[in-house]
Amino acid sequence: MFSFQGKTAWLATNHKKEEIIGPILISGLELTVRKISDFDSDALGTFSGDVERPGNQLETAQLKIGLAKKKLPEEDLFISSEGAFFPNPEMPVLTRNLELILLKSISDHIEIKGTFSETGFPLWESAVSSEKDLNPYLFKRDFQNEGLILKTFSANKWVVFKDFNQSEEILAAFFEISKFKSNIILSPDLRAHRNELRRKNIGKAAENLVRNALSTCPSCGTPGFCITEIIKGLPCNWCEMPTRLPKAEVWNCQSCHYKMTTPLDNPESADPGFCDFCNP
Repeated sequence: MFSFQGKTAWLATNHKKEEIIGPILISGLELTVRKISDFDSDALGTFSGDVERPGNQLETAQLKIGLAKKKLPEEDLFISSEGAFFPNPEMPVLTRNLELILLKSISDHIEIKGTFSETGFPLWESAVSSEKDLNPYLFKRDFQNEGLILKTFSANKWVVFKDFNQSEEILAAFFEISKFKSNIILSPDLRAHRNELRRKNIGKAAENLVRNALSTCPSCGTPGFCITEIIKGLPCNWCEMPTRLPKAEVWNCQSCHYKMTTPLDNPESADPGFCDFCNP
């Protein structure tokens, strides 16, 4: 049976994610995590917009692992992490942060996902035109845990200033970027080593990765046997019509494709308040 115990996985990052993911995987899987030196993850997209991501979140995470394998061809286990921010489908005014971590064994063709989603992530942008506009954002700010970036769009590209360690540095950058004579935008730095909330969410995705890695297929024993689909349709306890509430989970094995559907541990019927027929 496949085991991660005593092995080493190489992490494709340059934003100190090894400090978050490493302790969780060594504790949960006895798997050592090492950072790949000189790996430029910013070349595959930045939150500040100056480098576009080459694909969706999963595709980019897989691409990172492919590049990591080219960098270390003799190694087998690799990890990548990719974050995404988008409007919550049910409440578009709120931002959802989805963190994804991939753990892949190249030789065994095993790819295990860990995810965590948080709705209500404090994502904002503010136009600034003077030092007075900046000052409220600089007061008692810990730039390592609540980083900021300044950017402006000039000559069909984003000009970005970041990696500030103190207020004086961002003020100097503001005067420098003002030379471009275009709108200046201030926003939070979303990179893991500059954003404490993202670090917490990445940690929770790593914990989910451990749970999925410890879940093995009942048929073939391959790790990563996890939920891939939620079936909705819990019946209303008045009219018995299907509601939008979930009623079952579908578990899948990526290796032998064994599938198992299990009912959720919830009431046998739904409150009419969730029924589109009784409560349209």
